[in-house]
Amino acid sequence: EALVSARGLQHRGHQVRLVCVEHIDRGPVDGVRWSDESYEGLAVRRLEMDLLNAPQRALLEDDNRWIGAHVEQMLRDDRADVFLLKGGYLLSGSVLQAARRAGVPSIVRLTDFWFLC
Repeated sequence: EALVSARGLQHRGHQVRLVCVEHIDRGPVDGVRWSDESYEGLAVRRLEMDLLNAPQRALLEDDNRWIGAHVEQMLRDDRADVFLLKGGYLLSGSVLQAARRAGVPSIVRLTDFWFLC
């Protein structure tokens, strides 16, 4: 579903970047590593971290300050107009706070309901 929405926005002339957590079992235990690539013509930023061995793992699942800081800087660098969150699991709620700090309006489209758990 995220690809369909992204393609639709891109088709209407918008620049789109997808952000996903690619791995939680490799990468730094105290931060996030990222790589950019293209998937079927869409820009994708893939994040990696060692969440399984990170201190305060449970806290990071709900409020990952490393992902939040990364997304905030990405939104500033991209000069984003809007941030659309389709699923917050693994990204955590920190991305919404990041968008707010960056001055970027957010839209949350609930496709999973981990926020309620």
